[in-house]
Amino acid sequence: MPPEIEPTDEKFTSYQLMKSERMAVGDLILACSELDHLVSVALFKTAEMHGDIGFSLMGRSAVSTRLKHLRAVLKAEDPAKSVAFAQHAQIFDRILRTRNAFAHGQFVGLLNDCLCYLVTADPSADEDNIIFKVEQIPRSDLSPLISAARQLAIKMQALFDISGLHRAIPHTLVRRKHPRRS
Repeated sequence: MPPEIEPTDEKFTSYQLMKSERMAVGDLILACSELDHLVSVALFKTAEMHGDIGFSLMGRSAVSTRLKHLRAVLKAEDPAKSVAFAQHAQIFDRILRTRNAFAHGQFVGLLNDCLCYLVTADPSADEDNIIFKVEQIPRSDLSPLISAARQLAIKMQALFDISGLHRAIPHTLVRRKHPRRS
């Protein structure tokens, strides 16, 4: 069993998310959507790749994959910028881990004043059990994480000189019509 996963018999307290907490979840997901796009634009600019081509090549790849590519390209092309970007790695990872818990996890209740989300990706196992991770997000961290995500977006725009550029829309857009329900 991995050392960071400790089985527990602690019971979650049943809890209904308050409206302010639901709004905070939405705000963090929106801020992460911006960061997600900025990672792509920074990668394409650093690799001197046109956005249309970059989006075509990367498709719907995970932001973690694009971050890995961005870090590799930065290391090769601009070591100083690589160091500057690395300073934000820890908060970036925390923001994305929380976003993923909100977007993909199952809310299971409160434990020690933390919102607890069952994360079913990458379970581990021992001889007798399959072990799922429970991401614990302190309720007091919600506002600071949202602020950190918004500040990180501003810092990325400055670091990569992509202010406004990240708003560019690919040349060809396809609008899907959704069938009307009768």
